[in-house]
Amino acid sequence: MGDESPKAQGTTPRGSRERERKAFEFRKAGASYASIGQQLGISESSARRCVHTAMEHVRKIEGEQIRFIKDLELERLDSLTLGVYPLAKKGEANAVDAMLKIMVRRSKYLGLDAPRPEKIEVQFAHNLIKALVPIIHRYMHRLNASNDLFLEMAEELGKAADAVDEYS
Repeated sequence: MGDESPKAQGTTPRGSRERERKAFEFRKAGASYASIGQQLGISESSARRCVHTAMEHVRKIEGEQIRFIKDLELERLDSLTLGVYPLAKKGEANAVDAMLKIMVRRSKYLGLDAPRPEKIEVQFAHNLIKALVPIIHRYMHRLNASNDLFLEMAEELGKAADAVDEYS
């Protein structure tokens, strides 16, 4: 006779998915991994794996849904463009305005207006240098006010901050 325990049921793909679903539901309800394991007749580490596998599955489905919605919205914008573009090309003011709004929306969907990473890095470097100068001055005065090395370093950092200011 076959073993009908939850552990035996979990060995099949269908049983495994059901176990992952249950583990995920228990976790959403606030259950610990140990508690989930006890309720499903599996180890704590298996309960953790079940929850993580279920979460990956949910993320995958959500990602597919998001891509579908994004594609649908882009198709709608394409349809609007087909209708508005000929009028905008003729110079009709309302059509030009509508066309620009469509283009802005499309750019947002496609991420064309996202901040450039190098600009963010420059801003970070600028903020870091600006933060370091007063710290160095403070320690310089604590250790030895006549230490030329600290003065020189603080001046160099100040010049670096000015250079970053000019770049950005």
